[in-house]
Amino acid sequence: DGITEKQAYALVNELSNTCWSLRESNSDSALIIGKNALQLATKYGFSKEIPKLSGFIGVILIHYLYDIRGSIPYFQESLKGSLEVNDSIRIGYSYNNLGDVYMLTGNVPLALQFSEKSLEIFSNIDNKMGIAYGYINMGLIYRNEKRYDLAIEYFQKARNLRKEIGDSTGFASSLLEIAKTHQLKGNIDLAMNYFNQSFDKHVEINNKRYTAFCLNGIGGLNYLQGEYDIALQNYMDAIILNESRMSYFGLIENYIGIALVYAKQNKILEGEAALNNALEISTRLGLHSKILEVYESFAEFNQLVDDYKKATSSLSKFLVLYDSIYSVQQFE
Repeated sequence: DGITEKQAYALVNELSNTCWSLRESNSDSALIIGKNALQLATKYGFSKEIPKLSGFIGVILIHYLYDIRGSIPYFQESLKGSLEVNDSIRIGYSYNNLGDVYMLTGNVPLALQFSEKSLEIFSNIDNKMGIAYGYINMGLIYRNEKRYDLAIEYFQKARNLRKEIGDSTGFASSLLEIAKTHQLKGNIDLAMNYFNQSFDKHVEINNKRYTAFCLNGIGGLNYLQGEYDIALQNYMDAIILNESRMSYFGLIENYIGIALVYAKQNKILEGEAALNNALEISTRLGLHSKILEVYESFAEFNQLVDDYKKATSSLSKFLVLYDSIYSVQQFE
């Protein structure tokens, strides 16, 4: 109250920039600041800022606070507002973000459709940052379909483009996606090389959440190579970083990795405790895809320790949950 429209516009922009810069280091504060900025922008009728802020809030909810359902209205509002003011950049990001939603809820055909639409818009206006985001989404979709060579092709395009425009954060995350894909292909040495490159870059830019993702990936490779003590240390280091950022997706993956290491070391009680930690976090936050992943890991853990009765029970729970969860998520 008591400020001019010009002052309000300047304040909205300042809050918007602060919101986006804090999304990784302090996601809760970023969300509050973003919502305050959106409220102010709505009050003063800043029609070009409303779609941008709605998109920012949606991204924080889906990628940093793991609230898929909560993010959807903001992405829809962002798309609606962008179309009304004919803002091609924001339209492109809206389609890209909705593509993320469909990917996370298991609706690959719609994820592909929205991601292709986003890429087409960004290509038409030669927005390199947007094109790179489009390439990442396409890579994630093809990796999900186990078309690993095509996924790597898209991730490499994103990496090259982000290097060209000086996007150090995007460049580092592109390396991480290439590493993950090589790991899934079974290219251990290549995967380790890319994980290490990504790790160095993320340490350099002080992105703790993604540094932890790299450590988790390296730990997974250590596990595959039978280096269980080193794997355990990398998972433990990742937990410290993930706890500092309340990165729950990361923590769940860390606990699953630790459990499988303990299975190899025949530490059954410790392994079960780690999996129960992962299940507790997944259930508390309603992260359906992660609940499935944990039950699948329970089955793998019990197979590794030769408890086939428990393995069968875990797999049965996984199959029942799979059918119910994905039908609900896709409906939502």
